[in-house]
Amino acid sequence: MRLACYTWLLLGIVPVFALGQPVLSKDDQIRDCISAFSRALSQGGASGGGISPKKRAELVDEMMERLQPDSLTAEQLLRLTASGVVREYSKRRDVVARLEKMVEARDAHGAAAAFSLASLKPESGAPGPDGVANMEGALAHPGAAKLSPTVAVGDAMNVLTGYLMNHENAAGLLLPELTAFFNLDLSLAITPHLNIFLDTVDRAKLTPSQLDPLRAAVQGAIKRCRLKLDDKESLIDAAVAIGNSRAQIKGMDTQEFRPHLAAQLDTAERKLRGSFGGRVVDQPAPTLDLKWVQAPLEATDAAQLKGRVRVFVKWWRFGPDANSGTPFIMQLSERYAGKPVDVIAVSEFLEGPLFMGGKQIDPGGTREQQVDAIIATAQKYGIAGPIAVVDEKRFGAAFGIQRANSAVVIDASGVVRATKLDGGQPEATFRVIDGLLSAPEPTLKP
Repeated sequence: MRLACYTWLLLGIVPVFALGQPVLSKDDQIRDCISAFSRALSQGGASGGGISPKKRAELVDEMMERLQPDSLTAEQLLRLTASGVVREYSKRRDVVARLEKMVEARDAHGAAAAFSLASLKPESGAPGPDGVANMEGALAHPGAAKLSPTVAVGDAMNVLTGYLMNHENAAGLLLPELTAFFNLDLSLAITPHLNIFLDTVDRAKLTPSQLDPLRAAVQGAIKRCRLKLDDKESLIDAAVAIGNSRAQIKGMDTQEFRPHLAAQLDTAERKLRGSFGGRVVDQPAPTLDLKWVQAPLEATDAAQLKGRVRVFVKWWRFGPDANSGTPFIMQLSERYAGKPVDVIAVSEFLEGPLFMGGKQIDPGGTREQQVDAIIATAQKYGIAGPIAVVDEKRFGAAFGIQRANSAVVIDASGVVRATKLDGGQPEATFRVIDGLLSAPEPTLKP
């Protein structure tokens, strides 16, 4: 199912605290509107429960009329567009007509209007550059450099990511514009969107050489964002970008947000150096710190594991079903028993409770508690081989593996030979391993 936009709800990000009761500013009214829309969106499932699409549309109309769209700035309209509210507004054409006038301004307001229009106006459908003209215009808008250091650039990133999700070939057509955009002095507000942006571009399956200019530009943007981690106003902007009230944030210790933002930048940087664009294949295995909790191997760094074929399987440690990786691990272990192959189950330390479908499915807990739970699950389902635990999301950043029941194969010389192998189709993994066992080690690509 394709997405019209990438909302805060889908990012899994919620405000740090609830609103109080004083008179709300226009920005806070917009924030309340978006929160109500997100709740309505989550309640209108296919099962028929919760709010119906018709009721949701009525809610949107009521909220938008209360906000008085003709009085909103381009940045405020961008925020409502990025969250998906404007798309369901019955008078959307009126908003588009107003944005088409705003976009003529060569300042930050004009750039904000351009990103809204890229989301709201249909493209030509042509396979070539004409098919991405709206987003191309937004990225190359004369006011983009003035929009880039503001909090609104977070909403622009939100729109950009949703656009690329819905236009599979767009990333390849927009590479020059994307590269130029990331060479701007972007606000720390882009940080919550960076990793999903990289994952989305990665799905376009462009070559490493095609992506190298963009990779360098995003690395530069991350470096500049790191400098902003010590700036109070930049931290406030980042907190506001994910739906918090600026007035309330100013009353908090903004350093509380710093570790979370730094971790997001770390994850993005590891992706760029590792799995982004398929670059990891036929290259030495990236550094990844491994905490062995069962049947430890000789090194605690994935880059140092050599001498045997190593198969890392991302393991969903909470059950035996096919998608957990447990059956795949058992298949591999049985097939390659007695051969120079190590099948390694990889789990992750959770930073907090894990929820799915609105229910908590794992409490997280201390690292010691998580290790105990991992060992107990392995014993219960008969996994006797090596088990390693890594910090949350680091395995995915290193090897491009996001889903459990997926594998990475590293040869005896420490070179990655395949990644994103699906445990649901184990024959593909078997072919890679069998080829390594029966043939001389290939040389690295230049």
